[in-house]
Amino acid sequence: MEDPAGRAVISYNGEIYNDAQLRQAIRLETGYDFRTACDTETLLAGWLAWGNDLFTRLDGMFAVAIWDRRRKVLVLARDGVGIKPLYRHCHAKGFAFASEIKGLLPVLEGEPVFSPAALNSFFAHGYVGPDASLLEGIGQIAPGTVETWDGRSWSVHRFWQPVRRPEIHRLDDAVAAFTEIWPSAVSGMLVSEVPIGVLQSGGIDSSLVTAAARRASDIPAFVAGFTESSHDETALAALVARQIGAQLVRVPVDVENGAEATFRAMVHHLDGQLSDSSAFALHRLCAEIRRHVTVALSGDGADEFFAGYPTYGASRLAMLLRPIVPRGVTARLGTALARLGGSDERRLPPAAALSRFLLGLSAREPHCEWRRLNPDFLLNEIRGPALAALDPTAGYAAAMAGCEVILDRCLLADQRYYLPADMLIKVDRMSMAHGLEIRVPFLSSAVMDLAGRVDSRVLYSDLGLGKVPLRRALAAMGLSSEITRGRKKGFNLPIDRMVRHSLAPLCQNLLDDRAEELAPWLRPDAVRRLWHQHRDRERSLGYGLWPILTFAVWKETLSHVR
Repeated sequence: MEDPAGRAVISYNGEIYNDAQLRQAIRLETGYDFRTACDTETLLAGWLAWGNDLFTRLDGMFAVAIWDRRRKVLVLARDGVGIKPLYRHCHAKGFAFASEIKGLLPVLEGEPVFSPAALNSFFAHGYVGPDASLLEGIGQIAPGTVETWDGRSWSVHRFWQPVRRPEIHRLDDAVAAFTEIWPSAVSGMLVSEVPIGVLQSGGIDSSLVTAAARRASDIPAFVAGFTESSHDETALAALVARQIGAQLVRVPVDVENGAEATFRAMVHHLDGQLSDSSAFALHRLCAEIRRHVTVALSGDGADEFFAGYPTYGASRLAMLLRPIVPRGVTARLGTALARLGGSDERRLPPAAALSRFLLGLSAREPHCEWRRLNPDFLLNEIRGPALAALDPTAGYAAAMAGCEVILDRCLLADQRYYLPADMLIKVDRMSMAHGLEIRVPFLSSAVMDLAGRVDSRVLYSDLGLGKVPLRRALAAMGLSSEITRGRKKGFNLPIDRMVRHSLAPLCQNLLDDRAEELAPWLRPDAVRRLWHQHRDRERSLGYGLWPILTFAVWKETLSHVR
């Protein structure tokens, strides 16, 4: 879209929730006469009025590119927490930007070149950082950042990032503050000219969204149904729906039939940049939901901003144990336990949980270690000569800087690094693959600001329960203790079983018969050995093999996409 005078043109992806307030301010300050009801026009008029200060005023999700024809200035900006993607590439003839890496492949000079450092992080965590990619020369505009090109040089300005400034130290005050802003945060995202729904699980976050949405409008809630009982939350979701009075739609997610086709589609839409196994289920879930609605609200972001992960409690415990427990001992025990339990396909077997905890105790930053798919001893087995032997947790650990309290440090790392690098990529790509728009009330400006002001000791209780203010707020809405005191389960797949069964032919093809094609980044014989050990139930390596399989599929299809 261009402005009436033809001075500037904008390309934009996203949704601005305070559009009405911005329009009013623009009219009052400039007298601008809006021609449309589209928030794209609001962004363009706002930038012409305020310049880059516009981005500090926005509440929403966005990737924005503005070209000022008169001044020959290019502006690229991404929302504060990184909900919407924005990739860019400098090349000999100019500059290119896109919402997907596949949009930049045609302008690359020669064949795509993998980044050894990014691949090292990818095989360890299943993703790269929020400002990087797996290909040399292609990066991301960092969350909360505006980059400006004036024809001579680039200037980079961070206009927002999550911070921790605890001011609310009483639980009652935190609950009251959340209860005051939450209804408007949800209702503001229910404005839509197309059918809208809610992604519902049996958890705290989605239940709060459904409860608030139900009070504002009668919209359906959708829950994923799995045949494997330890991964299925249908019963809890049904309980939530009954207590709230919401319509619940169960969406069966079959992880067996057509698994290879779904895996390949998932990798294609993710551009190979993420190896989060739950993206597989989300891809199928979004396809089914799109048959009913065009927009859906989700509870994403609550865990990272209100301390919902059990690793936060584990991090506090690790700080107490590390001075008295030798790291060498915990490393050896953790490694030994990781080699056991090859036949146990439950969600998180006890041996696997203890192994992860012990390996975290032996690491520089336990919280970063617990986010890994492949620990060091496994990464060292498979790393080939072209893979940079760097610390894959360095970027994550750097995001923890700035706070002395361990829970504050963990929260900041997840908000600044893990959330935009993993969770938000997954939700955006899998939903957009089906033309489904996902909106996230917990990542509205007001809610994120409130979370940053609540003392972490209020967010996470000594009893090992996170999101305490959210639990209290949900209880005040009339939900039973079965819901409000439930432990986090997460949106996971029976990944060990899938790799051994529905995805076994793909693994046999790419990780065994054609393993040589993974060199020089990975050692083919080591990859074969891990695959055989998992296949034969000697070890449980589903999570470790998933990023290798993702890379193999993307590498195979990269030339075809280009």
